[in-house]
Amino acid sequence: MKYILIYLSLFFLFVCCQMKSEVVLTDKRIPIPLSSNSLALLSPDSVFDSVTYIPLETTEDNLITNIDKVITTDSLIYILDKKQKEIFVFNVQGKYVKKLDRQGAGGKGYYLNVFDFRIENDLIYLLCTSNKSIMIYNLNFEYLNEIELNGSFTCFEFFEDYIYLYGDYTQESLNNIFVLKRNNDLYAQYSPFPKQQLGVGYNGYYLAQDSLDCYAYYPYQYNIYKLYPDREEVILQLKFDSDKIYPLKLQTTSSFDRDKYRMSISPEEWPIEIHGNLVCTSKYYIIPFVYKTLVHSIFYNKENGNVKTGIIFPSKKYPFANQNILPYQKNFIIQTISTEAIDALRTVGKQYLIPEILQNCSLDDNPILAIYKLKY
Repeated sequence: MKYILIYLSLFFLFVCCQMKSEVVLTDKRIPIPLSSNSLALLSPDSVFDSVTYIPLETTEDNLITNIDKVITTDSLIYILDKKQKEIFVFNVQGKYVKKLDRQGAGGKGYYLNVFDFRIENDLIYLLCTSNKSIMIYNLNFEYLNEIELNGSFTCFEFFEDYIYLYGDYTQESLNNIFVLKRNNDLYAQYSPFPKQQLGVGYNGYYLAQDSLDCYAYYPYQYNIYKLYPDREEVILQLKFDSDKIYPLKLQTTSSFDRDKYRMSISPEEWPIEIHGNLVCTSKYYIIPFVYKTLVHSIFYNKENGNVKTGIIFPSKKYPFANQNILPYQKNFIIQTISTEAIDALRTVGKQYLIPEILQNCSLDDNPILAIYKLKY
């Protein structure tokens, strides 16, 4: 019932509110207009060209609690469920194939958790933070080897000849980015942070890449960085009004101090926080942030510098568009649809908005993948 009420609230807000106009990049700064008196809404019709739905088959062996990351090959879809510490595999029609479940302390090839994964050259790499390693399996899920790590990391990217690891404010060296050569030797570490931030992890996907570069951002800062093997460079500055962001001294202080600051003001006055999955496609940087306790998205067009920003609300064409954005392919993103959201439309008599392929989904079914093609 909680999910139904949330969905209905968002749907009716979509009907009642109006869109904000787009703005243009100036230099490296993106000015982000946000009204203090009304919600800034982003119509999915303005950023999505089309959508394909894939209902995931539900069996006793593959009940998914949450979809944290999706990677596809030519014929298979790999889904990470962090909470269950499993990788589920489906074919492109959504039929269940198998899963990787080696959790436990059983020795080589067993892991205590999985924070991130990648597939490259017919191998699957699992970032197992508690094990302080990247475990390597073939696509039959046979354990092959592992890369030992000197610390715990929450996400990683393979890019060219290097492995980029995100430290998430947990490294004793007080650096956030660690770069390994492909032979596993440490090449560099950078992006320093003050000692008072040590030990606070946020567990998002703060690294991303497109075909050209690798990128990162850091919670409570308002910059997007391009990563090099030995350094980082600011490529975008998100220019919010000064009364909507943390004071400079709180951007580099402890989470306790920021929590204390928020407790001293009303939620309507809480500063903007950059938080969520950073997504880079062939055309867009997609950057999430939280404003007035609601998740917003920035779509920055790399080709012309145009910016669209706001809360993604459903439309007639895209009735399940939401804020949870995952990378997919060069000009596509993935969102997940809960069966509660589908049931919410049925409850209010809006069955005609439910695509035919989703009409028979029940509350006990796995989530649905929605693959959106981005507008050119």
